[in-house]
Amino acid sequence: VANRLKSVKDSIIMPEPEPPLDTTTVKFVQLYNNVKIYKKGLQVRCDSLLFCSIDSIARLFKDPVIWYDDINQVTADSMQFLIKDQTLDKGYMLSNAFAISDGEDGMHYHQIKSPEMIGYFEGEALRRFDAIGGVSMIIFLSEEDSVISTMNQKECRMMTAQFADGYLQRM
Repeated sequence: VANRLKSVKDSIIMPEPEPPLDTTTVKFVQLYNNVKIYKKGLQVRCDSLLFCSIDSIARLFKDPVIWYDDINQVTADSMQFLIKDQTLDKGYMLSNAFAISDGEDGMHYHQIKSPEMIGYFEGEALRRFDAIGGVSMIIFLSEEDSVISTMNQKECRMMTAQFADGYLQRM
């Protein structure tokens, strides 16, 4: 019986253990001198861009401009974007943030200026943003037949705006 157990024990083949994942690998992306990024529904221009996999933040420097949904533009002195699961999650527009959105008639533009803005994305689309600090806003309101009838100017300390299909829906 002992010989039989020994032969059974000797015939067991154990698989090789998989090597542990290397969590110490850090990836950096550094782009300089007139950076341009094109993606469906999103275009970016800045002088330089830095990305680090440790915090998953892309940092845009020197006059960054972002166009999205072909009707919106955002500028700031610098911007940072949190990338989560390979898609945009949040965007931070730091110092002198300015957002322009095309109005319903295509001739007037909603404008929001603030010291700081934070944008929240779903997929690749901007769904909401918060303007923080001394916020100045100009929006155009249309009534019947999409004719602009009112220009509304507001100033406040903080503002939240929501978008649907690229258009400003609620403030």
